[in-house]
Amino acid sequence: MLKRFFLFFIFLFFSTTLYAFHLTGTWKLIAIERKGNTRWMSDCTSPTGLLIYTVTGYMSASVNCMQPNNPKQPSFLEKDMTFYSGTYSVHGNTVIHHANNANSAAYFNKDLTRKIEILSDKKINLLVQDNKGKLIRLEWERTKN
Repeated sequence: MLKRFFLFFIFLFFSTTLYAFHLTGTWKLIAIERKGNTRWMSDCTSPTGLLIYTVTGYMSASVNCMQPNNPKQPSFLEKDMTFYSGTYSVHGNTVIHHANNANSAAYFNKDLTRKIEILSDKKINLLVQDNKGKLIRLEWERTKN
């Protein structure tokens, strides 16, 4: 029993460390999709955004959709933009954003849980459930430093 617990602890430590190490850096938003009944569908017109994780445990997220009829102009509707920053912690394949500063009361001083999918050393997905229980997938690409 003790041996199994020790092996599980070692696995959890290394998987958490791997995810935390992989997240560190700056990521550019590529796509936002919402899970439909049978497939993923685009949920944002020409999304822009940055996601930053520091080695010291701080993070910042910015997401903005463009106007559907003018993809070069940002939409200023609250539902189309999200900005928050704070600290983060990694637990296995889950990252928790501790939002200490935000543009919306929905995020301010909240713990925001995201599931991490590592696609490659340059691409990740973060999966989150919206307030209606629908799954949203945000695809990020590591920026070149």
